[in-house]
This record gives sequence, C-alpha cells and structure tokens, in this order.
Amino acid sequence: MDQHETPVVAQFYLDPYARPGQKRQGSFVEVVVSRSKVLRTAKAPVRLPVFSIVLNQTPPVGDMPSLMTFTDLDLLFGCVGFGLRIALTSAEYTAASGIDGIEADSLGVPVRVLKRFCYHRATGKRYRDTILALSGVVHPTKAFELFRGRKQRTAALLEESGLQ
Repeated sequence: MDQHETPVVAQFYLDPYARPGQKRQGSFVEVVVSRSKVLRTAKAPVRLPVFSIVLNQTPPVGDMPSLMTFTDLDLLFGCVGFGLRIALTSAEYTAASGIDGIEADSLGVPVRVLKRFCYHRATGKRYRDTILALSGVVHPTKAFELFRGRKQRTAALLEESGLQ
C-alpha cells in the first residue's frame, strides 16, 4: 500500500482476535490521536489521525485459518467505516476533527455505506467462495442465500437509519 509519492492521510492498528481476560468484549474503534494542524511538527504540516480497530474474532487454531462469521464480517466493515470517517476528516483542529465535530445525523453514513457491501452480490460471492466454502457445513449457494436474506436492500438502509 506504500506507493511512491502517495500521501499518507492516516494510520491505523488492527487487533482482530479475541483474547479473554486481556481486552474488553465487543468490537470498537478508538482514536489514538486526532488530526491537528496546531500540533504539527517540523517534518509534518499536520498531525495525521491514528486509530485502532479492535475486534473479537475467533483466532486461528493450529495451521487452520480463522473463519469469519457473517457477523464478524459485518462488524469489520462497520469498524472500517468509522475508521474512514476518522482518517478522511479535513478538520484542522483536534476538537473539530473528533466525533463532536460531526453532525449527529451523518456520523453513521460511512458505516452504513460500507456495511452495504456485505449484502452486495459480488462481495457476497467473493465471501462465499473464500470463507464460507471452507467450512463445508452448508452448500455455498445456500449459505449465501441465508445471509443475503437477512435484510432487504432498501428496508435495511431505512432500518439502520432509524427511519422504519
């Protein structure tokens, strides 16, 4: 991802696996430092935002990969959406670049946009072909229909927005 002359706009840490007794339950995004022009340095004209994405997915066992459930995928996409909001802010001051500087009705927009990819057919097919097909418990096509059928497109967006 590091390409010559491509500006870095933010940095993040990813902690994907559960560690009972070592970290709290749930999935969340934490701001490590916010974007700030006031706290710039001689090397950087603006302090870049840094955030962490903390998930509680089942860790891999032995030489087997960690298999994500649909809920894990949905949480990952939601957390990345929150992370993008933190990363892509153009506010120059810490107080304005945090959650308090965003209109309440637009806070969840990046999350909802990214979560919609979980229900996108091409994304679902890719998920099905790589992750769900490994389990062999349910036929991949049936598994796709099961998780695709949880929410209808428009109804899901309205429900997520609190409009239905």
